[in-house]
Amino acid sequence: ESFARTVFIGRDLSIYSGTTDDINAKIGNITDGMDLNRFAAIDDRIKNDLNALSATRKTGEIYKLKEEATNLKAVLRDGSGTDAAADSVRKSLEETKAQIAALEDKKQELNVLRKTVSLIEKRRADRKTYESLCADHKVKEEAYNEAKTMLKYTGSGPYSEAIDRIAGNMSELSANRLKMAGLSLSESEKTLLSEYAERIEDPSRTMTATEEASRRLYAADARKNDLSGKENLLGDLRFELDEIVNKKRKTGTFAGLGTVLLILGGAFLAIYFLVSQTLSLLLSGGVLCFLGILCFVLFGIRSSILNQEIAMQNSRIDKTVSEADILTEEIAGAEDCASEILTNCGILYNESTAVSDLKKLYSDCYDYMNLLKKQDLFKANDRTLECEALSTEIKGLFLDFCLSPSEEDFASALSSLNRRKEACNSAENLLKDAAARKEAFEESHDLSELSAPDETEYTLEDVAGMEAETESKLKTLRESFEIYRHQLSDFTERQEELSDIKDKLDEVQQTISEKSELASVLEDTKNYLTKAKESLTARYMGPLTSGFEKYYETVTGKPATDYKIDANTEITVTGEGLQHSALLLSSGYKDLVGLCMRLAMADAMYEGEKPMLIMDDPFVNFDDRNYEGGRKLLDKASAEYQILYFSCRETGQNN
Repeated sequence: ESFARTVFIGRDLSIYSGTTDDINAKIGNITDGMDLNRFAAIDDRIKNDLNALSATRKTGEIYKLKEEATNLKAVLRDGSGTDAAADSVRKSLEETKAQIAALEDKKQELNVLRKTVSLIEKRRADRKTYESLCADHKVKEEAYNEAKTMLKYTGSGPYSEAIDRIAGNMSELSANRLKMAGLSLSESEKTLLSEYAERIEDPSRTMTATEEASRRLYAADARKNDLSGKENLLGDLRFELDEIVNKKRKTGTFAGLGTVLLILGGAFLAIYFLVSQTLSLLLSGGVLCFLGILCFVLFGIRSSILNQEIAMQNSRIDKTVSEADILTEEIAGAEDCASEILTNCGILYNESTAVSDLKKLYSDCYDYMNLLKKQDLFKANDRTLECEALSTEIKGLFLDFCLSPSEEDFASALSSLNRRKEACNSAENLLKDAAARKEAFEESHDLSELSAPDETEYTLEDVAGMEAETESKLKTLRESFEIYRHQLSDFTERQEELSDIKDKLDEVQQTISEKSELASVLEDTKNYLTKAKESLTARYMGPLTSGFEKYYETVTGKPATDYKIDANTEITVTGEGLQHSALLLSSGYKDLVGLCMRLAMADAMYEGEKPMLIMDDPFVNFDDRNYEGGRKLLDKASAEYQILYFSCRETGQNN
């Protein structure tokens, strides 16, 4: 192989095909080419190992492992809702079971079955439905095309966005206009502002004082009610005191009665001891004395109680009088405060209208402050330039719809555009709906069967009533019950499978990590070996390049400035500012470049004793000019080499 790439130059084999490790060793004057010979094998082995481990090739182990991990993750992701789904199915199963039991009870009362619907009649109805859908789709399509024509939109981008921009700009323009108009003071507001300034010195402080005065007046009204109550209570307390005093006077009868009874009893006892010791006199005198003493005791108790009540009643009267005085002072203070505020603001105080006057003053202060703020805002906000820019932009957008309204007609023009846009959107939605219904019908029906002729004229019979409906529901519920039961079983198995899949995913990810680390080590090894080879072959790049340029200039008469030889002894040529492989040249130039490169390698390999060069008509693809250059090359090379030249055609004098 090394012989065929250097000193042997065969016909149609002149194209340069690179060096071998033996050539590199010879050129580099390396006595033992074992390292370079082993490089290719080791490089191929590492490349094969990297390909086997590749994360991007479908045959690579890491790619397969990642694909497996992705699939496992997808399975886990798809099964993430398994627990919730199982609970939902379990709940649905119980609900369906209860519904079946209820329908089974109802079914016992029903005996009528649903009659079979005629297939021929159904096909006829489907045919009519499809014809109606096709006609409706055509009408909707024509309406949509007409609506787009009416819109007359010539701008770029969706027409709805252009209309929305017009509306947004108009809204901003209107807001600016309104803001400026709203901030300007009218003549009446200016007059009112002047009047407020004459009457009210500080509106904020006056508002605070007015609120406080109003609060105190409202409180004073309540205090007046309290004062009236106190006065009524004071009258009641004094009346009660008079009654207690009267009761105390009446208790004096007990003392007089006791005195009389004691005198009589003493008289009876005196007669008993002095005149006649009759038992009845003794008893009568004792009883009368006892009753007299009892009257005195009752008089003392009652008198003491009434004295306590009189003292308590006097205390209540004194307390009520004191509270009434306090209320009177509060009422007078509130009225004085309101009178002072109103008088300072030029309002004559009137007790009956004081509250409403304070409210009016508060309102005047509030209006005064708002007028001051409005006056400041008007000075700070002037958007005339912004309004003119917005108006110009809006007119430009209207031109995209073939409209040129004035600013006064913007609203009516936008309203017209919105009506046309709504008509277009409505027509588009109707068309989509018609197309969707037609497509859904075509997907769910066999159109060839619809076009088949009707074999008979059967009509649909009336659908059975509640009984048939109950049977249909019962059948559906039973099927649902079985489905739920199987689903619950599947979910249980699925939960177990997902647990195993998660364990498998952990193993795969660990393997990916290990394989990726190994691939990284191999990639680094390959790069370092390549750098080592490039460093080794870089020694002889100078002689090799010099020899190639010498022979190329001999053949073509031109310098080889467009050709580059890299560290891997690959040849590239400059074209349109980029380096391209010399293998992309024409056949003649590929042979020319290959011949010059082979001779340059022979020069670099054999600095002392030169070998024989064997050439099998290598100029067969040369043009006339380069063919003459090739003869010069032979003359020049024959000065150093013995050349055996084989040819089956006339070559001139030097055969």
